[in-house]
Amino acid sequence: MIVVTTATVNSLRGRLQRWEWQSKRRQWVQQGFSVPVVVGKQGLAWQKQEGDGRTPIGAFDLGPFFGFDARLVSLKFSYRQLTNQTECIDDPRSHFYNQLIERPQVIPDWQSSEKMHQTELYRYGSVIQYNMPATPGQGSCIFMHRWRDNKHGTAGCIALSQSHLLSLLRWLSATKTPRVIVFPRSACGVSLPFVPEPIFSLSCQPSLA
Repeated sequence: MIVVTTATVNSLRGRLQRWEWQSKRRQWVQQGFSVPVVVGKQGLAWQKQEGDGRTPIGAFDLGPFFGFDARLVSLKFSYRQLTNQTECIDDPRSHFYNQLIERPQVIPDWQSSEKMHQTELYRYGSVIQYNMPATPGQGSCIFMHRWRDNKHGTAGCIALSQSHLLSLLRWLSATKTPRVIVFPRSACGVSLPFVPEPIFSLSCQPSLA
């Protein structure tokens, strides 16, 4: 489990903490220290819309992982090599909205997309399975990827340093069906059913802020 928290819905900086379920102890246990991340340049969104510059709040499955290389060593997850023809479709009118597509394999019906191989920030990353299956207009192409730096937010993705990203990707295992949970600590006074205890309580402590 990965938990990403920000101070408020409008914050672009946050922290990422790993958690692992330990069956013998029957509880979630923190793994290592939290690391800095950036989220959408406009912060987070309870109800995301296409182009709002916000990262969706909620709990989402991860994968596949992706990157420019033919393979990444030590991964325990499905991996997709990005090519010059790989596009993520962000046109809500397209039948391929919110999908990674190899352009020559389909009849294009979109007016806008992200050319994945042209963006150096996508050299390593993971799909965040938000809005799947897709509802047009509710947001698309949400990834976890390397950041530009800790001062610039994303278009809606979660970004972190390359070293922290690679360490995280190699730690995650598909057999454990990991998820990423995203929420603002300003919501710590209310109940968020998608965040299990004690993760919610501990994530709200100032020491993890």
